[in-house]
Amino acid sequence: MMKQPFYKHCWLVLLFNGNIFSRLLHKLLLVLTFSFLFVQSSQAIKSDSDLSFLTSTERQWLQNHPTINLAPDPEFLPIEFIDANGNYEGIAADYVRLIEKKLGVRFNILKFNNWTEVLEKTKKRESDMWGAATPTPQRLNYMLFTKPLIKLPSIILVKKNVDKSLNSIESFKGMRIAAIQGYAIHDYLTKQYPGLKIDTVPDIQTGLKKVSFGLVDAMAVNIAIATYYIEKGGIANLRVAGEVGYTNKWALASRSDWPTLNVILEKALAEISEAERKVIYRKWVGIRIESGFSLKQFLILFFSAVAVFGIVGIIIWNASLKQQVQLRTIELNKKNEELNDANAAKSVFLANMSHEIRTPMNAILGYAQILERDDSLNKDQKDSLRNVLSSGTHLLNLINEILDLSKIEAGRMELNLSDFDLKEISKDMSAMFGLRCKEKNLSWKNEWLLETSAWVVGDETKLRQVLINLLGNAVKFTDYGEVALNIKIGSNDLYTFEVFDSGAGIPEEVQKQIFEPFKQDYEGSTKGGTGLGLAISKTQVDLMGGNLQVDSEMGKGSRFYFSVELLPAIKQSNTKEIEKYKHVKGLAQKYSLKILVVDDVKENREVLTKFLRGLNIKVEVAKNGKVATDKIQTESYDLVFMDLRMPVMDGLQACVFIKTILHKKSLKVVGLSASVYDYSTEQVQNAGFDDFLLKPFKTEEIIGCIDKLLSLEWERENKDPSSNDDTTQKSDLSNIQLPEKLYVSLKNSADDFNLTQFSEALKELEQMGMEGAGLAREINEYLKTYDFISIQQVLEKINKNR
Repeated sequence: MMKQPFYKHCWLVLLFNGNIFSRLLHKLLLVLTFSFLFVQSSQAIKSDSDLSFLTSTERQWLQNHPTINLAPDPEFLPIEFIDANGNYEGIAADYVRLIEKKLGVRFNILKFNNWTEVLEKTKKRESDMWGAATPTPQRLNYMLFTKPLIKLPSIILVKKNVDKSLNSIESFKGMRIAAIQGYAIHDYLTKQYPGLKIDTVPDIQTGLKKVSFGLVDAMAVNIAIATYYIEKGGIANLRVAGEVGYTNKWALASRSDWPTLNVILEKALAEISEAERKVIYRKWVGIRIESGFSLKQFLILFFSAVAVFGIVGIIIWNASLKQQVQLRTIELNKKNEELNDANAAKSVFLANMSHEIRTPMNAILGYAQILERDDSLNKDQKDSLRNVLSSGTHLLNLINEILDLSKIEAGRMELNLSDFDLKEISKDMSAMFGLRCKEKNLSWKNEWLLETSAWVVGDETKLRQVLINLLGNAVKFTDYGEVALNIKIGSNDLYTFEVFDSGAGIPEEVQKQIFEPFKQDYEGSTKGGTGLGLAISKTQVDLMGGNLQVDSEMGKGSRFYFSVELLPAIKQSNTKEIEKYKHVKGLAQKYSLKILVVDDVKENREVLTKFLRGLNIKVEVAKNGKVATDKIQTESYDLVFMDLRMPVMDGLQACVFIKTILHKKSLKVVGLSASVYDYSTEQVQNAGFDDFLLKPFKTEEIIGCIDKLLSLEWERENKDPSSNDDTTQKSDLSNIQLPEKLYVSLKNSADDFNLTQFSEALKELEQMGMEGAGLAREINEYLKTYDFISIQQVLEKINKNR
């Protein structure tokens, strides 16, 4: 009977246009609202610690365990999280507080950096409980779970311009889908959908950024978490493509060797009333209040309705402005789609450019390497060829650096695993940055220089690139004090890499965006650089399964660090083993070898054919996969070098045909490609290739590949130790004196890896008599393999004698 007067009064309120009335009404509404919530909370959440619902054994267990450590996920909103003040908050946190009241205990809240760290600490029994987790086969090995508290579905997030036919998890087969490391959804996808390419990310923000930037095709994530972080980050280019088919069910978890604690938790949960549960859900999820209102409740609803109608009036008043905003949003989305199309076109262009540049480079460097093996050439001619090879190698390195960012944008960067020695990386970092620190009067510390080797399996190239980038920045932005590298070996094959500096530090607001492309503070922009180094390093570390982070304090310096898993190497072979094929003259006479070279580019066929025939190997050629498969059906070959990108029938199709249709599984087929984009490692392996080489390749790589697949013997050059070939003689550095200007030029160009400037300085060095010419020849040996680290060491020895 109150409804009609209630609505009349509500509309009358809209007639008032006085600011004083509005402010008074607003304050009254706030007072009544907080009063009501306080009353409701105090009625619903009561202390009940008489423990009558527990057995005497269970009560005794609690007395014997006064400290129970609970480790929440620090960033799992709104389920649980650690807020800015260091408080444990969220749905699970409210349940935990209720359980504390029921049991009369206080859990010790542990604060770790991320969920991965929580898992690691719990496995070590440094944590006893989780506030919200889902049971998985792996977790059940060391944790017990209560009945679920919260149930929410997982969704597939994609960019708005993604084809709408991709609406189920099955439709993303072969694509890259991000999932948070250690979360149950990651385990579910790995087990249920082995055809997916799971891109493991350390946290929700990293995953959302990867989807937004196009670094992955989609992300599988819980809807509540995704909604919160999308709104928090202001990410406007994502949409929900569909559901994963997995429902998240979160429960309390406790260590498996404390089964009594799990029973106690179950009983405590059973003591939580429906009213208490509604208070929690009303706070975080917005469950409606049931009917049966008290006077206070009615007053609150009345004034709330007044406020709502006032807001509606304002909305109507500003309708035209909102319509303009919506139109502007549509325009921005259209611009965003155009930008995405442009990025895609750029990636295609760079992919084609990669192939088009590498194809002629393969011929140039290939012929240069063939001529270098010709003993009839004099010293000047060989030196000229070495300059061609060095310049070509330098050009390829530049091309690779330019393509790195595009590979990240296209989501095509992948791991290239190999066996390598961490000790060598540590030594190389000291050799490279110890000199740079000395030049700036900085102290250099390498806190991990092992006497013995540490052979591991991982992506050596990416690890080197990240460390060089971080150490290079540390030296660049540090004017006094020290720079340090520290490598820590943890449990479960986890290696932590830390780079310290005593520089000016990084402002807190800059730290939040420092790993985004083109983001630099004033210090960074004034000292040079594009702002891409840390963004690329971040993606490379993510790809290796780590998380690049920074701690910095103004005036005290910075610490960049990350942890990655590096399994022990099974075969501890030297990564420079390919050098043993450097002086191979040809195939041993007792062997007869027939190889088929398949390539649609005439120059590529000719350069590889000429080199192989120079090794006493019989060679036939084919211009595409169809011609090759026809030849293989009538001729017998020991090995096939097959280009992947060809007309009529490409290399992948031809290899599948050879291995499956012709059933020639014993025939060794090696894939060749000039493109770093077109084919993934997985595609090459699935097609049946026995090995893969990227053009342009070194002649030693070709010999090493043949030897690895066929296990042959080779004839080698017999060099007379007394030969006057002074390219093998080491210079006596003890008496060499270089002009200051020449030394500085050599030193700076070596530190900056500037081949052009360095070559000019070498010409001047060659004119300084026998000692200068001898030193130039020694340096040229290192320059052939672009080994500037060894060059820096040679120059350091000269500096000590000056």
